[in-house]
Amino acid sequence: MDFFLGSGTTTAVAHKLKRKWIGVEMGEHFWTVIMPRMKKVLYYDESGISKEKDVKEKYNKKTAGGFFKYQNLNNTKTRLTTLN
Repeated sequence: MDFFLGSGTTTAVAHKLKRKWIGVEMGEHFWTVIMPRMKKVLYYDESGISKEKDVKEKYNKKTAGGFFKYQNLNNTKTRLTTLN
């Protein structure tokens, strides 16, 4: 679980290693940085992954793919103004 995704390294590596992950990010940063990076991971992105044999067995052109879900949450001020 990563509450401040930053550049998305934690979720990218976790996905490549077939681990379950949860990431939280606020604002436009998700759309401009995290989403494009995770799309690359799904379509096999070789960058940033170890060259070790055991890692290559888990993440390669044949095993890449999968999916992830994301949830867009409104802030409190937006919710309160729409209740009126």
